[in-house]
Amino acid sequence: WGYKRNIGMSLGPHRRSMIARQIPQVIKD
Repeated sequence: WGYKRNIGMSLGPHRRSMIARQIPQVIKD
């Protein structure tokens, strides 16, 4: 899941909600 976390940060908030669904850590981070 580490790679997905990086993708979320790279893509930006527009993908944040999608990534957040699979990785709640992104929201806290």
